Amino acid sequence: MDFPRFLSFSAVVCESPDGFSYNAVEKYSLKNEMVPRSVDVMFIIEQKECNRPILVESLDELAREMDRELSEVNGLRNNRYGVVAFGGEESHESAHTHTARGQLFSDARSIVLALKNMAFSGTRPGDAFEAIDLAARYPFRPGVAKIGLLFLCGRCSERSQSVDYSKLQQRLLETGFTLHALIPEEFKMKSKSQLANQIIGFDAQTTYKGKDIGQKTLVGEAELRPHLTGVKDLCFTLAQEVGGSVFRSDLFETRKSAVGKNVKGVFVRRVATNAQPPMCQTCSCENLNHDGVGHPVCRPCATPKPRTLNGLEDDSDEDDVD
Repeated sequence: MDFPRFLSFSAVVCESPDGFSYNAVEKYSLKNEMVPRSVDVMFIIEQKECNRPILVESLDELAREMDRELSEVNGLRNNRYGVVAFGGEESHESAHTHTARGQLFSDARSIVLALKNMAFSGTRPGDAFEAIDLAARYPFRPGVAKIGLLFLCGRCSERSQSVDYSKLQQRLLETGFTLHALIPEEFKMKSKSQLANQIIGFDAQTTYKGKDIGQKTLVGEAELRPHLTGVKDLCFTLAQEVGGSVFRSDLFETRKSAVGKNVKGVFVRRVATNAQPPMCQTCSCENLNHDGVGHPVCRPCATPKPRTLNGLEDDSDEDDVD
């Protein structure tokens, strides 16, 4: 897929939230109270059978619960949701968009419509990086927080990715795009401890269990993070380095049980933890679709550094955990 590039000439025009017009060679700043209290969330879906029951049955509930957490707890309102898919058959193998009522973005109640004609029939390894890159280039509203939820059916092998890792990581960091990865598999610990089947997710510094839903402030259990093994995956690492997390998606299917509700609840809270938009951003006008139409692209004033992963440098099976 040919991705859009920055176009710097004055014919491309954008409009700021306060009505100020600017072109591709100009920039403007958003700071403090000027930054909108809102989020654009992208569902990035691998079109394989493993995701059918997870998303067809749970996407509506997940989107509504996430919207409730973002708005009622974090004060982020008027949130929007979009869908990018990849890894399907034939024309659906490359990264592509799905719309709801003909629109790239919709509200939490309508986003399930984007799955209406989605076929979960892919068999070949998917190019997740291409899909993440497409999602990160969406026409987001100026200044809002940007989040991607990557639903995988398998690990991200280097040979299947068409986008360079370091360039993609830099793009996500520069644009303030936080990525979370979900996969239907149980995580492992170095000692083969029974604690492994209790772990539902992890990020760069800590692990999460279903019982963490009871934590007033979600912190997980950091002491278990270095003891995870088998988590050296390109998509897992990318998500953690840009401030996101990795969770088990297979447990979403048990949504009617206490386990399923707790897993989904912890995941939603983790996503909301750092969903606040940067309070200082610089916005430029870019031609995202090569059609001469300008779209505002906002970036944090200071690009964050990649997170350091707790224990990832040692992925052996030597340590023991009681």
